[in-house]
Amino acid sequence: MSTPTPPTDRHFTLIKRDIVRHLTRQFHLTRAEAEAMFLSILELMSGHLVSGGRIELRGFGVFEVKDCRGCIGRNPRKPRESFRVPDHKTVRFKVGKYLRARLNQK
Repeated sequence: MSTPTPPTDRHFTLIKRDIVRHLTRQFHLTRAEAEAMFLSILELMSGHLVSGGRIELRGFGVFEVKDCRGCIGRNPRKPRESFRVPDHKTVRFKVGKYLRARLNQK
């Protein structure tokens, strides 16, 4: 599989349009088919995370939901005002071996 060339006009930010364009070229799909495929994968992954699951992509990394305890927050513009940040969930990503090795290549 070929590596998409990083766009120069967006400071190497890969966006949905770039991924859909890559899928259309790589698998000879229409734009609508590629976008449907991409959105289906996102829906599958987000639904799994919402239900408390974990996504493990060997070599790339692991996405998992973590509980974050609430705390007292402060407005930097009005430091005397404090407010309660409620407990919430967040998604954490732990990089895999293959991706880590590629990132640290010289």
